[in-house]
Amino acid sequence: MSTAQTSEHRTVGANAGAVSSSMLTEAECEKLRVLVSQAAEVISPNWPMRTFAYRNSLMGFEHLHFHDAISHAKDLLGGEGYLSIAEYRACYAAGRISEKELLDALRSREPTLATQDSIRVGKQSFHPETILLPHFVYGIDSLNPKLLQWQLTEGNASRRIRPDVPQTIKDQLLAYDEEEFYIHLLWSKSLEALAISEDGLPESYKHAATEDTAHSTHQSIRTAAEILDDLINSDLNRDINEHMVKWCAAFADEGMADWSMPSRTDGFYAAWKNIARREAFRWTLGSSSSAQGMRTLPERPEDAIALSFALLRIPEQHQEQYLRRHLSQLPGWTGYIRWRSKNPDYPEQGRHPIDPLEYLAVRMFYEVELAKIVCQRTWGINPELPDLIARAQSKKLENSDAHAHDLYTEAVCQDAWRLFHLAQFLDIHPEDLQTLSPEDARSLLSWLNRFPTDVLRPIWHEAYEAQYRNSLLTRLISHRQRPGYNESTQHPRPRVNAVFCIDARSESFRRHLEAQGGYATIGFAGFFGTPIYYRLLDREEELLLCPVLIKPKYEVREGPRWNQDPEVLEYMLGDQWSRFGHHLFHQIKSNPTSSYLTFDLFGFVFGLVMLGKTLLLKPYDLIREWFRRWLVPPVATQIPVEKFPEEEREAFIAGNQRALISEAFEHRFSHRHDVVALPQSILEAFRLAALGEPEDRSYRTTRQIAASEQLGLSVDEEQDFLEELRSDHGINSLTHQAQLKYFAERRFSPAEQAAVVENSLRVMCLTKGFARLVLLCAHGSTTENNPYASAYHCGACGGNPGGPTARVLASLANRVSVRQELWDLGIEIPNDTWFIAGEHNTTTDRVALFDLEEVPEGHRPDLLQLQKDLEAAWRRNTQERCNRLPKAPSRSPSTATARHTWNSSRDWAQVRPEWGLSSNAAFVIGRRSLTQGLTLDGRSFLHNYDQSQDTTGRTLETIMTAPLVVVQTINSQYFFSATDTWAYGSGTKVLHNVVSGVGVMLGRHSDLQTGFPLQSMTTGASRFHEPLRILAIIEADTERISSIISRHEVLQRFFTNEWMYLVSCCPTTGTFSQYHPEGTWKMIASPISQDKS
Repeated sequence: MSTAQTSEHRTVGANAGAVSSSMLTEAECEKLRVLVSQAAEVISPNWPMRTFAYRNSLMGFEHLHFHDAISHAKDLLGGEGYLSIAEYRACYAAGRISEKELLDALRSREPTLATQDSIRVGKQSFHPETILLPHFVYGIDSLNPKLLQWQLTEGNASRRIRPDVPQTIKDQLLAYDEEEFYIHLLWSKSLEALAISEDGLPESYKHAATEDTAHSTHQSIRTAAEILDDLINSDLNRDINEHMVKWCAAFADEGMADWSMPSRTDGFYAAWKNIARREAFRWTLGSSSSAQGMRTLPERPEDAIALSFALLRIPEQHQEQYLRRHLSQLPGWTGYIRWRSKNPDYPEQGRHPIDPLEYLAVRMFYEVELAKIVCQRTWGINPELPDLIARAQSKKLENSDAHAHDLYTEAVCQDAWRLFHLAQFLDIHPEDLQTLSPEDARSLLSWLNRFPTDVLRPIWHEAYEAQYRNSLLTRLISHRQRPGYNESTQHPRPRVNAVFCIDARSESFRRHLEAQGGYATIGFAGFFGTPIYYRLLDREEELLLCPVLIKPKYEVREGPRWNQDPEVLEYMLGDQWSRFGHHLFHQIKSNPTSSYLTFDLFGFVFGLVMLGKTLLLKPYDLIREWFRRWLVPPVATQIPVEKFPEEEREAFIAGNQRALISEAFEHRFSHRHDVVALPQSILEAFRLAALGEPEDRSYRTTRQIAASEQLGLSVDEEQDFLEELRSDHGINSLTHQAQLKYFAERRFSPAEQAAVVENSLRVMCLTKGFARLVLLCAHGSTTENNPYASAYHCGACGGNPGGPTARVLASLANRVSVRQELWDLGIEIPNDTWFIAGEHNTTTDRVALFDLEEVPEGHRPDLLQLQKDLEAAWRRNTQERCNRLPKAPSRSPSTATARHTWNSSRDWAQVRPEWGLSSNAAFVIGRRSLTQGLTLDGRSFLHNYDQSQDTTGRTLETIMTAPLVVVQTINSQYFFSATDTWAYGSGTKVLHNVVSGVGVMLGRHSDLQTGFPLQSMTTGASRFHEPLRILAIIEADTERISSIISRHEVLQRFFTNEWMYLVSCCPTTGTFSQYHPEGTWKMIASPISQDKS
């Protein structure tokens, strides 16, 4: 490389020699870290599946207009953001898209078409819209020049009218001429109309060909591996991906692997470097020289990336784009890594750190080494990006020259062919074409040129979305403007206020419950405005019960209702035996020796279990449930909400520390064959010794823990382990005191209790009209053998069942002290009102009620009636839902549908236990009266809002900046999973393979899947989820909504860039208005759609 070239292509790490001999300065390292961070912005964070969070696959493109974002994402990620043209045309043929909706979408996209002059052909005049309609519906496309001769001689194009020409038009065309004669004459007249002849062409064709050739030389930046794959048909990119999948899966493991990857505490790059240098590189990479490259790798990932930049001669102005291209090769894994790096408090990230920088350092090493092998073998050179780009462009020009056709053939295929077909659809006779000048003919075709395939699909999609949007708005407008609407909003005191999650699956259940009479249902975010960390009885795992972007301040823990109950001791003992059995079985399977005997010893039992789970589901479940209750008898529990007592805080922290010591001991001494699980007494001895922290160093010569000698530890080993506990794991007196203070603040103070209840009641607009019973009904789901189980749970509760949040809020709202505080704040809860917590199982539609021991005696009759009505709603809702589930007993008695939903929740082979939020398309924010009585088919999220109770607008602002944003994310994940299941979804469940406990892959090696599988989108034969952008309908004044949008950038992005649609319903007049991207409102006239169903 010359000095001039070195200067021209100087990167963050200078040239290769300089990088290998010197490290980057701290300023250069920081510059590189910023570069990586910017490159990673387009990759959507990917949560681990056990804490499933909805994600927009195109989140990194939300600053762009919706259609531009789809185009950019396709270039980078390779995914389709629309349905196929064929599917849109099939929808049009089936009436799913009307001609009016298609033309409206076309006019919206190209408003100048309306002002274009018509072109006269014979006795007819054709407006651009008339020309474009057959192009959209049937496709007036140019012909591949290779097929021209065959079409004219062997095909039917020169003898038959196009098969898809409507029969009515075909009859008119053949009224005067024979079909073959008409077609032959029409073809010749098409050539004449365009002045296309083998003797010569108009100058405009030569000019256009020159422009196309110049434009074709443009090429975007790609990685060296991608370019080489195109040049020599290699599989470098696939090989690099396989290496990265292998290392990412090993490093990210959260307990699935029997043998964990060593050195993970040092970080991904260091752990990989430590192990990979011992790999047999001659076999894995094909060259022993790669081992030398591994040995000379820098210690820091920043230096490693700079070295790769220099070796590949990546120009500095292209480095960010180059890194982005690498990150986009495995967006699932890189999205997960990005999420980990942005959440340092995630336990696994604290123990085993990883970030995109380290990932790129490893990936680019493999690219350099593999590209070097290929380039030296093929051309005898080292891989350098400028040289590879030049070779790729040269090959492209050679291919274009090899497949070039003469201008006459190009003109025939591009223009004459399209005019020929267009004339057939427009009922144009050959003699009419004689009146068309070449200029008018080319003007007519220029309208088609403005709408190539990549432009057709966005317009088609606008029309596709309009049908549902217009239909729903027509129904809402008719419902809102019906006589007596205002009187229907006034109700006497209801028997029960039932608060459900805004989840679209709750809509039908609410409707059926209301049909029982005396119920006022309310929609509210499923965590009930109570963000908490929650721990199940006798469990150490902390569950996040709130939206994943919120960090809860409070922590609650389930405990037995009666500590002295003998059943509690039985439960604790049985639970310990159950966990011991699971642990022992796992150890037996993973042990190299005993694993061979596992299936010999337990094969018969496994066979019975498989038989029961597959063929005898009901008896098997009864036996399993009986055994579980016998081993671990259920006990009544409660969730205390007061501040932690001091002794409970100490016990809680001590339990965590003992668990940490056990894990650290096993990790540190795992090389010993005699290592065993430590009993609690020894763990406590280690804990107290670590907290002691002697002031001088004399303790290094004396043993502090008597039991350590029994464990075979020397004094030095014991002291080194204690030092590790203090420094690496935070088990020291200073951290211990900080934890005690922290947990002292983790539960609700009296003032906080009232504040939480007030906020929840105000946001759900339940500040008056309280019933005797207020049901706070969260939701969860029951499925078997389902990696996506958390996706069926409550998204507002971090992919967990929401029952505990309902229990906490009900407990707080029933407190006399809280109600007294609320009275002073203007919320008067009657003395005879009682809050009850429940949980709706969205798979079976059963509702479980909690803490019934606390219900006052006077409310028992109300409770019994509530339970009867919930059962009636359950039966009716299962019937409605089964009409939408494939292979379910539709229009059957409720006993049959209830049996089907129960079986679906227990069947380990069921790929579609429920639809989840599939088919979601709208979010209605307003009073229940706006939608009450309407069947919305489980497609709408419903959130209560009453502007008359929100004088400041803060409640609406909260809804628009929290639930509305979450709903948009949910909708986007379903949207893109439907348009491209393989790129943005998760393929098919048939190939799913759970990996590392954090996600699923397709088969043995693949990217980490990020969306929903095919089975969640379709019935198998037809599409169930239609990819529609969410329609937000807010019952509030337009001025209030606009004011909120102007204060929040996230809302401006969504509405200005048309990631969702927005409609306002005036609370007083009932007028509906649509929001336009420029910030204006336009009143919607009724009826919009003729479909009133």
